[in-house]
Amino acid sequence: MRILLTGANGFLGTHLTNALKSARHEFLLLDYTNMAVPNLPMAKFLQCDLSEIANFGEEIRKFHPQAVVHLAWQGIPDFSPNFSILNLLNSIQFLDLIVRETNCSKIIISGSCVEYGAKQGACTEDECSVSTSYLGWAKKAIYDYARVLCEKTPVDLIWFRIFYVYGPGQRANSLIPTLVRAFSSNVQPMITNPFNSNDFIFVDDVIEAFFVALENQIPTGVYNLGSGAPTSVYEVCRIVEEIITGRTKLSDMIRPRSDAIGQSGLWACMDRTESTLQWTPRFSLKEGITAYMKTLNSIIEKNK
Repeated sequence: MRILLTGANGFLGTHLTNALKSARHEFLLLDYTNMAVPNLPMAKFLQCDLSEIANFGEEIRKFHPQAVVHLAWQGIPDFSPNFSILNLLNSIQFLDLIVRETNCSKIIISGSCVEYGAKQGACTEDECSVSTSYLGWAKKAIYDYARVLCEKTPVDLIWFRIFYVYGPGQRANSLIPTLVRAFSSNVQPMITNPFNSNDFIFVDDVIEAFFVALENQIPTGVYNLGSGAPTSVYEVCRIVEEIITGRTKLSDMIRPRSDAIGQSGLWACMDRTESTLQWTPRFSLKEGITAYMKTLNSIIEKNK
């Protein structure tokens, strides 16, 4: 299969290209940065700003992509109106080129749980929520455009609504890397809302779901990617501290008053994803954080 991947140097893109090393496919890897990507057999890297996609149309058409994985999102972690609009327009131009000017038969796009807005509790894919952020609005707009664009064509559109993905390479100021730094230095982390809960999923599980969608015939639609369960920030603190120090002393000191325990969050309803993709996450939160720590320690050892 000939696979075009945008955002090849991003968090998910890096993990996906690493996982594709052993796959027998041809690849065209796009990213607006010029950072090196892993050596892949039958792969070509193209430094490409999607706002100038018309300048690269000929190379993309010549590649004849059969499947597209669209992960690119410029400006992270700036989710301001300007960057949200920029990414919306970039995606529209890119999808127009793919659907109208190539014979691609499958497009897989990374959505986000922020599309559920202020929703609390289990989130099902067919729920319609009012946007509460520019990122959520832009993601929903891209999905709506892609759906209308593809619905009268033979192109299958797979939209993965990804929850709180973590793992090696994620932003340093994200929750789990922040906790790792704090507990590794025997410092109590600054946690404002310990009992806010989210649905955390390890990056390797997310990448496996992309593999399933690439290599199998999956019906067009929206699919949640999460663990299917909420975990409070407090519990994440306990897991990280126990892995690093063997105790939970610092975490237990941030436990708030009992009247704060009622705070909630959102998590993925996984019924559609599990039944259609025949996929479930392999890593528990503790197993995922343990794997993340092993990777960090390996990198530290190599750099000594």
